[in-house]
Amino acid sequence: MHTYLFTSYFTLFSFVAHFILDQYYRIPYIRFFCIFLFIFGITSFFLCSLSDPGKISLNGLDKHLEYYSYDEIIFYTNTKCKTCNIIKPARSKHCSYCSSCISRYDHHCFLLNNCIGGYNNMYYLVFLHIHIIITFYSTYIIQFLLLSFQNTFSSSSLYISISIFLLIIPFSYLTIVNYLFYKCSGTFSLFVISIFSFFCLFFYFLHIIYFSLFNNITQNELTKYRKLENNSGQINTEFYNKGDHLTYNFPYFTFSRLHNLFHIFNLML
Repeated sequence: MHTYLFTSYFTLFSFVAHFILDQYYRIPYIRFFCIFLFIFGITSFFLCSLSDPGKISLNGLDKHLEYYSYDEIIFYTNTKCKTCNIIKPARSKHCSYCSSCISRYDHHCFLLNNCIGGYNNMYYLVFLHIHIIITFYSTYIIQFLLLSFQNTFSSSSLYISISIFLLIIPFSYLTIVNYLFYKCSGTFSLFVISIFSFFCLFFYFLHIIYFSLFNNITQNELTKYRKLENNSGQINTEFYNKGDHLTYNFPYFTFSRLHNLFHIFNLML
């Protein structure tokens, strides 16, 4: 499965890189920067896909039991995993795809074919950050490709092209978009995909930073807490949070929130 994922990833990445480099081959720094992003993107993909997310075995169970205390809300003492038949450490969850209990389980990523847990959480953040840069830079470069079609943004040329079909369409941004789809569909489609991917990755990255770093809550725990809140009302979700609130205006931008980051990083060592 990793082979197929890597092949798909490499093919898509190579297509985008080749398309951009082919258009801007006269500018050396763009070529080198794209190669730089390509290497870092592939490296981060391998780190996330092949790294140990924190699989719990019987031999290393004692170590994982010491990582976190049980909150007795969603994680209870002496609870056994029915599949692995071992005591479940706090914040762990059995993944049916990986066939193992995962320490500080966040979610299973099908793109990477690997779980995101306590051991590779930081690799995942780096992976997202690099691809945010890639999509932003792709958008930045492709806009110059579109602007290079100067006749596209000329009202007269638009009028001439449209008048062939005996249609009278007012000059507007919508007209330009339609024209770009017609004249350079590949470039413009890549531009739209880059913008869409950038915003999706960017807001998803903020979501992870907010919950995983500032509040020290995994996606798995967030889902469980919300289910309990819907059924039982107010639930204490700050049990694993190492930070302290500073003011009601900026409660999350405190130096104590870095403890959450250091704690995640220590799990990887």
